[in-house]
Amino acid sequence: MHEITISAPTNWDPMLLHQYARLNSASNCRNRIYEVYAAACENPIGGGRPTIALPFTTCESIESHVLEAQRLGFEFNYLLNAPQFDNKEFTKHGYDEICGHIDWLAGLGIKKVTVATPLLLELCTQFGMRVEVSAVANVHTWNEFSRWCELGADCVNLGPERNRDFDFLRTLERAKVKILVNEICLLECPARSYHNNCVANASRTESRKGYIDYCILYCAWQKLRRPIELVKSPFVLPTDVGFYKEVVSKIKLSDRRLPTEKLTRIAAAYTTEEYAGNFFDIASMPIPEKQLLMRLYAAAGETGIDWEKVRYPTMHLDATEFGGRFLRYFLEGRCNHCCNSCGYCESWSDRIRVEHQEELIDILRQLRRKVVEGNLQMDDPDSAADETSRSGPASLGRSGACPDRVGRIQL
Repeated sequence: MHEITISAPTNWDPMLLHQYARLNSASNCRNRIYEVYAAACENPIGGGRPTIALPFTTCESIESHVLEAQRLGFEFNYLLNAPQFDNKEFTKHGYDEICGHIDWLAGLGIKKVTVATPLLLELCTQFGMRVEVSAVANVHTWNEFSRWCELGADCVNLGPERNRDFDFLRTLERAKVKILVNEICLLECPARSYHNNCVANASRTESRKGYIDYCILYCAWQKLRRPIELVKSPFVLPTDVGFYKEVVSKIKLSDRRLPTEKLTRIAAAYTTEEYAGNFFDIASMPIPEKQLLMRLYAAAGETGIDWEKVRYPTMHLDATEFGGRFLRYFLEGRCNHCCNSCGYCESWSDRIRVEHQEELIDILRQLRRKVVEGNLQMDDPDSAADETSRSGPASLGRSGACPDRVGRIQL
């Protein structure tokens, strides 16, 4: 049987790297972690997570972490996966800034990057790097896959909608296929492209605009009011990884925003293919925290909620009950991708427990409405006092080489 290897996130905590190394050396390890991935909290190119959600980084901390990862036997995959750069790549200053950052990464000994645009793929290959295609690029057809490979992609992270389409996966070159396995996104979400673009703008050095994650408000609202969306989300259980070994060579774990303890638990489940608890405990499923919602309400001028009494929902998916059974329908090619006529996921939805969600559903609905009506907006941080503002280290090489962090207000 073929081997599957794992791409695991790092949150820049050196202890996490040692936990990953420990898992790789365990006697029950079935799938080895071969690389770790991350990006600076802010850089000239941007990426798939907003600055405010990531740990603070400096050039020195990045260099130290990369060296330690390599010493422990991990390859380092640096994310440059913004889907757009505000067209600055077509200006001399912007082009030089982007090249300067790539040049700085190469100088650290980073040999692999993940991108979401063809231009950046070609540019990075000129620096001698191996390049992966991000799931942000949403590759979901054979033509897209083959054209990225023709451009020089070393590996392609598929759009998650294809995770359970085994007939499609069998048409691809297995060695170049990677899938994301533990992120609970809406299947075929209408906000996906918009969200990726919003986050790219919220992670670039020069972008100082306020950022309200409307897309997360929408996503959480949908999943809480219709628990079937949790079943339809294209996750892969740890115990089901073995079903993919003939069609996929690599799996990717999420999320680099999480603390070390949780990332270790996630990696342990997928390296061993063993997990018997609540799958949502090891999934990346963004539900806005109460503190964030309180800040949003305050920004909208609302004071009518007693937050001490607001109950947060509990969600449970028994990995043992679903493992090996739920996926069988897809392995047999019986899914017709027409959710209005199939009914299979619906037949499993009563096995997911979602409780105490009513209050949060109403809060999310109200906040989305306030964004739509223009009653929830952020001032430009350039014109406001920003207590989080910090100055980063001196730049290296060309302009924009070193990823400084700039203060930002986000709700």
